[in-house]
Amino acid sequence: MNNIVITGIGRSLVDYLYPDIDFGSPVFKKYESKFIDDGGISPGRLVFTHEFEQLTKKRFSNILSELTGGKEPDSINIGGPDIVSLIHASQILAYEHAEVKFFGFYGNDEAANYLLESLKKHS
Repeated sequence: MNNIVITGIGRSLVDYLYPDIDFGSPVFKKYESKFIDDGGISPGRLVFTHEFEQLTKKRFSNILSELTGGKEPDSINIGGPDIVSLIHASQILAYEHAEVKFFGFYGNDEAANYLLESLKKHS
């Protein structure tokens, strides 16, 4: 029997981390956020693809190589404010007879496959 049940609903993301990116470069300045939540790049803040594409009027996949200099990601992680807090709660409460549940949607792409496989490994 579980003493604690935590349930969350929200967003889950896959974070792609690129090494040695110059946030002061002209290409980053070109796509940099001018004000909070305008869809532009803002290091340390979430920027959603659809908002970035609305702002730039370009597909993100066409801009990614320009932003990264063609580099591959150094690492890939589960991300997103909702799922990450629940993962942390499950880790902290692992020995406390707690049950942590997350409800959300996922796509039909490589990022969704990574997310599902990662969560299966830890459930």
